[in-house]
Amino acid sequence: METNETSLQAQVHLAQAAALETEGALDAALGECDAALALLPDWADAHYLRGTLLAALERLPEAIAAFESALALDAELHDAREAWVAAQLQQAAHEHLERAQHLQAEGNGEQAYLECHFALTLQPEWAAAHNLQGLLLENFGEYARALDAFRTALDLDPELEDAQQNAQRVSTQLEEEELIAVARYINPAQAHIARDLLIMEGIDAIVTDESMGNLLGMLSIGGGRVMVRASDADRAQEILEAAFETAEGEEGFADEDSEEEGDLESEADSETDN
Repeated sequence: METNETSLQAQVHLAQAAALETEGALDAALGECDAALALLPDWADAHYLRGTLLAALERLPEAIAAFESALALDAELHDAREAWVAAQLQQAAHEHLERAQHLQAEGNGEQAYLECHFALTLQPEWAAAHNLQGLLLENFGEYARALDAFRTALDLDPELEDAQQNAQRVSTQLEEEELIAVARYINPAQAHIARDLLIMEGIDAIVTDESMGNLLGMLSIGGGRVMVRASDADRAQEILEAAFETAEGEEGFADEDSEEEGDLESEADSETDN
């Protein structure tokens, strides 16, 4: 690129665009990028930055076109090629999520869930898609999985108000359920494995650890407790007993009362010995 007044002006505009992008001023950055390209329309790096800004603004068809322009001018611009692939995947994910939203509005929850799953397969860290997945699961009555989806959405985007409200609503629904503990594990990771197994078997289950325990107004003792609806308790225990061998530091139990009675008996024996 020749060093003349036009190219210097273009470089200044592109440098300003990069600085504004760092500050999060994407629209202003895009304006500077366009100014650079007005001076040097065949500048591959400027087309690449323009595509990056458009992708961040979720103007994906335009972003894809910008990346293609950059690659047409410089086929060795590998960052532009990677960004082009990412934008294609993001665009496909958006199309799946839009279909999911339309299907949800039409009352076709199962097909909407499938489309939402496709969107998350392409963009697994998309908060809005996790939030929609949570809404669909809530409609299916799978409150524990719905809460997990809303929490994942909030982990990815703590400012997503819809997910905040949805998580609070489903938490309240879970609090009102008659839940009992069917297993306790010293290692919370084992409790989550057990929960996932029950969910695969069609049983809505949650794990109460420190955070979940506070949410439900319960105290988590010794790691993680696997909680299910009372109506599912017997079947849940059968599934877990068949899947896991009881190991030291783990125990299954049918209800809290029997455990409390055992604790009282132990205390009484200790006092007698003293």
